[in-house]
Amino acid sequence: MELSVSFIEGLMASAIVGLVGWVWFLHGQLVKVQLDLAKNYHSKEELRQVVTDAMFPVQQELARLSRAIERLQDERE
Repeated sequence: MELSVSFIEGLMASAIVGLVGWVWFLHGQLVKVQLDLAKNYHSKEELRQVVTDAMFPVQQELARLSRAIERLQDERE
């Protein structure tokens, strides 16, 4: 069974249109992601400050534990 040229051309045109539509859809999704990233951007200094603030209680506790260990060592001597 031979396929007609017009059928093959129609099939190829449908495949190309489908591919272009898919690429266009992906482009739209990427633009959305790019806009979301731009809205949620924070500078390095802001992020550094957030981490510093979050680590402050841990640093205080470590300092307290360090002093307690030094006192125990002094008591043993």
